[in-house]
Amino acid sequence: MKVICGVDASSDRTFISFVGLQAKNVVLLDEIEVDIILSNTDILKFLRDNAGVITGAIKDRADELRARVSKIFLSLPAGMESRLIVEEVFPLNRRKKIGPRDIFLARKHVEDVRLDWDDFCLHNLTFGYEVDGKFYQRPPLGVWSDKIKIISLLFWVKDRLRREIKEVFDNVDMHLGGLISGAVSVLSGSFSGLPAAGAMAAIHIGYQESSLVVWSGERFEAREKIDFSATKIMSEIERNFSLSREIGKEIFDRYLSFNDVPVFKEISLRQEDAYLNLSSQALNSFVKSYVKRELSAILQNAVDVCGTDKYSLSASGRLNNKDGFEAVVREVLPENAVAIVPKSNLSLSFGCARYGVNRFLEDTFADGRLPGWFAYLLNVYRDYF
Repeated sequence: MKVICGVDASSDRTFISFVGLQAKNVVLLDEIEVDIILSNTDILKFLRDNAGVITGAIKDRADELRARVSKIFLSLPAGMESRLIVEEVFPLNRRKKIGPRDIFLARKHVEDVRLDWDDFCLHNLTFGYEVDGKFYQRPPLGVWSDKIKIISLLFWVKDRLRREIKEVFDNVDMHLGGLISGAVSVLSGSFSGLPAAGAMAAIHIGYQESSLVVWSGERFEAREKIDFSATKIMSEIERNFSLSREIGKEIFDRYLSFNDVPVFKEISLRQEDAYLNLSSQALNSFVKSYVKRELSAILQNAVDVCGTDKYSLSASGRLNNKDGFEAVVREVLPENAVAIVPKSNLSLSFGCARYGVNRFLEDTFADGRLPGWFAYLLNVYRDYF
């Protein structure tokens, strides 16, 4: 069995997902955690120092799964890539009926004109096309014109960084499939296609910060490094109940729940040389109120960006495996919004690997491939192998 891995280095541990194909779907086979941390955004130094540990963990788990790792995709930390919304006119060689190759060349033209020679394009998200004054959100195939105006959002890094990261993986006999923007990994963790109507938003609650990413088809916005996280919740628990940092972390890791519990239920904890009893109801009620308040403020940003309260929301991160969290998300959602809260999405590793296989935000079916179900399968299996 062939698998693809996604790697997400965080400030408290590193997550590695193993994904495979089942029929038409890219599915999560397993996610493991490795006790190595990314202390800053220097991902290259992190990889050089820890490539052997990461590779060893991947090979050990792959052996247990009886699988062969064909590619590894790396989710980049927030702020590592550059982004720019651009508009460019691509002239055709004559007035003609626009075909898939013309769209492909127009998208490539945007990258060639706007990026420097030493830049490497990670993603090219197309917001739309304009032909003879008419706007098209999808490729205007079959329309007659002598030029195409294209509106895109480019993500890029310096090619030297990509080559040096690739060299690190080459040195440990691993094939780097590509680098994925952390913001794109957030969306791809729960979504695998563009919304038929409305928009999609994704919030990822990390260990030290959170991210909100919104895609409406006409707009992409990522608000990263939001001051709400697992460590922030720990700090609030410590402050409100006068606990040590170690006890706050222990409560978050072992006891935190958003479910209602009986009034008499307590947690017995040892702090320094004494034991203390903490009401489970008081703890859960406090954390639930705090999380709802923070989520409400973040989700208001989603409404502001989308311009509507009709959207699909996915939540991922360190709260997804806490009992009752999905119900909390649904409580703060606007009435017209839909929630997706998979318990397995604790990190960005799955979204990273999934997008490496299925780049649905960039798949215009305009690079010479046929539209439709058959093309989708060809595209997914091409990147998978």
